[in-house]
Amino acid sequence: MTSMPPPGHSVPPPPPPPPPTGMNPPKRPGKGLAIAALVLGITSFIPYVGIVGAGLAIIFGIISVRRQVARILAIAGITCGAMGLLFGAVRIVDVLLPNPAHTRELNKRALCAENFITLEKGLFLYARDNGDRMPPTLQATVQYLTKAGLAGDSALQCPAARTHSDSDYFYFPPDPKDEPKATILICDYKNNHEDTGRNVLFADYHMGWVYETAFQTELKNPCNATFAKTLREAEGP
Repeated sequence: MTSMPPPGHSVPPPPPPPPPTGMNPPKRPGKGLAIAALVLGITSFIPYVGIVGAGLAIIFGIISVRRQVARILAIAGITCGAMGLLFGAVRIVDVLLPNPAHTRELNKRALCAENFITLEKGLFLYARDNGDRMPPTLQATVQYLTKAGLAGDSALQCPAARTHSDSDYFYFPPDPKDEPKATILICDYKNNHEDTGRNVLFADYHMGWVYETAFQTELKNPCNATFAKTLREAEGP
């Protein structure tokens, strides 16, 4: 016979049943996303390609913060990702948008090249009319063109030069025995275009822009030995 509890006392509830056999309690999310966010955030500073990692770092970091898992790592990843995203955007804009200073320099190179075309015409006409003998100076070349109404003194002024002299271009009459294709006739002085390169005219009348390293290589050609020596003397140290 079951005994009854004293008056004023209730029966205690039975204990909870044990968990079913073979089932484990739910696991707390790990730190994987937070770590991934931090790693991607750090690598997001790699130019151009890092911008993708920056976006993923921010996404993974936000997910980890919402899950309340490794908040410090996640926030660090978000911060690095945001900075990498900004850095990448600036680099892309810098590439896509024209640089005004660089654009101005390119325009000046083109105007300088037009002067070379004028001088090339003068050298050719002078030599044609003087038994293949080249003019002694560029000033004589321009005077010859001026008499024919084909040019003026401005053909000797480089638009990119900060200061001007009687001629902003160096010229040395070639030896007829030299190889025309490799022999330099006219070049910019080194400071005309801030040492980036020079417009150059060769004895076979082809011309173009030559970067300074390549130009110095051209000067080492034996057919340009005298040209190189007199150019160094004219330009100074």
